[in-house]
Amino acid sequence: MPSESSDQVYLVSLSNGDAQCNCSDFRDRQKFCKHIFAVLWMMQADFAQAHQSMK
Repeated sequence: MPSESSDQVYLVSLSNGDAQCNCSDFRDRQKFCKHIFAVLWMMQADFAQAHQSMK
């Protein structure tokens, strides 16, 4: 997931239902960060679009 404010790219993992990110916010707080929420939102949007095209 690319950063909005720098050239960094963050790795978001959703394997085994355990969301993780390598950004400092997630490492420091161990709570969902904006990068995880962005990936989840993109997945939901992709699913909704795929579901809509099946109608």
